[in-house]
Amino acid sequence: MHCFDTLSDWHKGWRRRLLPTSLCGALLIALAWQVAAASAPKVLFVSPSHAEDPFFQHVELYTRMAAANLDFELDVLYGEGNRLLQLRQLEQYLVQHEPNYVVVQPYSGGAKALMDFLAQFEAIKVVTFERILLPAEEPLIGVPGQHYRNWIAEIYFDNAAASREMSTTLFDHCRQEARAGRNQVIGLNGAHGFESNERGSALAMMARWDPDFQFEQVVFSQWQRELATQQSQLLLRRYPNTSVIWAASDWMALGVLDGLGQSDEEDSQRYCIGGFDWLPESIDAIKQGNMVASAGGHYMMGAWAMVVIYDHWHGALPDDLLTGKAAFALEVISKDNVQQYLPLLQPDYWQAFDFRRLSFRHQPEQSSYHFVLLEP
Repeated sequence: MHCFDTLSDWHKGWRRRLLPTSLCGALLIALAWQVAAASAPKVLFVSPSHAEDPFFQHVELYTRMAAANLDFELDVLYGEGNRLLQLRQLEQYLVQHEPNYVVVQPYSGGAKALMDFLAQFEAIKVVTFERILLPAEEPLIGVPGQHYRNWIAEIYFDNAAASREMSTTLFDHCRQEARAGRNQVIGLNGAHGFESNERGSALAMMARWDPDFQFEQVVFSQWQRELATQQSQLLLRRYPNTSVIWAASDWMALGVLDGLGQSDEEDSQRYCIGGFDWLPESIDAIKQGNMVASAGGHYMMGAWAMVVIYDHWHGALPDDLLTGKAAFALEVISKDNVQQYLPLLQPDYWQAFDFRRLSFRHQPEQSSYHFVLLEP
């Protein structure tokens, strides 16, 4: 029978396979498990898409890396792009599990139902990502802590600002073409909703402000590559003086390239093509000169959420995350800077990265989170 004086002594005994049988030893075992549980929060990450989604596969990968680095227990569910299915998945999960945190994207039109449901679980803290609320939902949802006490933070970026920067990059690279007569601008947007509207409106505004370009038309390709191929071919026949082809996602931009590859007379390098998401295939296209730019960095938003949870768990979460302001900005990779970004796009880089370096717990002197991939 062994009764150790301290928890440290108990750990030494455990390593020697000494199993305490006294009441003292049993209490120490219970205490050890409590300490272990306290140091490892349980987190549920709800991907808004399906497991095969090319963008959200990256989001999930880096979320898992950050969670492992920070010693979290992480589970993943998939919303399958359906707010009703997402809610049903959550209901079924929470019957059997008690996570400390849920990280979830509220769908447009389903945010209030989701937040009302999660508000029933006061002990579960909620972090949301990608603010894509409908205008009518904004006042009902508010900002973290305003209407829902267990909503502690949101991790999102400014879609309009990202689209303005990406549009400017495309225009700058195609300005000579435009001045030579090929000045038409076309776009392929996602589905009707906040995210698409913000991105598409910013493109139209930038094109109308720039005297060298003529804004023509944006169509909705529903985030689908094949549909983007078909629609871009129709648009290029309709607007033969096009030089800039803007897409709300890399997946659709790659669909444009698919269509150009099917036409002998077309050359992808005659166009300035850009998208969003930093998909590996699109980065390769930028390196080869077939695409000009991609706005991204939001594949890290789940990882940034893990840093926020780490700070909240340790009582170091800053108050400014309750204001509803964007937590980070998207960055634009172009053929001018792609080589600088390449190391950051490799999983090995993040596998070795210490996410604690970004936390307020370990960097209390910082004024805000520094979620920047490449310093300007």
